[in-house]
Amino acid sequence: SGFSFNILGNGIGYNNSIQSNQPKITTELLKSLFNATIEEVVKLGFEQVILHYNNLENISKEKLIKLFIGLRDFLQNEKVHFIFVGGEPFPSAIYEEDKVRSIFVYGNIELPVFGLEEILKILEKRMKYLSYENMKVFKPYENETIKELNKIHEGNIRDILNSMSVAMIEIICQNPNE
Repeated sequence: SGFSFNILGNGIGYNNSIQSNQPKITTELLKSLFNATIEEVVKLGFEQVILHYNNLENISKEKLIKLFIGLRDFLQNEKVHFIFVGGEPFPSAIYEEDKVRSIFVYGNIELPVFGLEEILKILEKRMKYLSYENMKVFKPYENETIKELNKIHEGNIRDILNSMSVAMIEIICQNPNE
């Protein structure tokens, strides 16, 4: 007696000895799995899928070009919208290679850095949205601190929020009982 189990060409069986059917992972197999996954999402009633990739500035231009050439076929699925976020070298990697440039329909969308007043409003809204009814909310920062962080990080709100998080963790670690 024995059994076997197989999904999309991947399988394992047992019959007095264990047998494994591991196919070679190819671009075609990955593309097939990707498309099947998207179709399953659509069957659930969703019209389209959005995939968001962030922090692409942390990848070298050469690796980004290679990545996008490899992803070219994946990016051309009408039911999927890809959002790629990152500073240099990401934008220049798109335009350096014809094969990569041709798959991007829209140009870059550059977001300006926030001014101090905008950052303060964002922080206020963030506290409001993260609180619940009847919760005693206190502002864990001084506006002057945000002003200094804004200067240091040149309006980059991600870096400002990260600095605030690191500072809060450090304060808690130094004063765990307060």
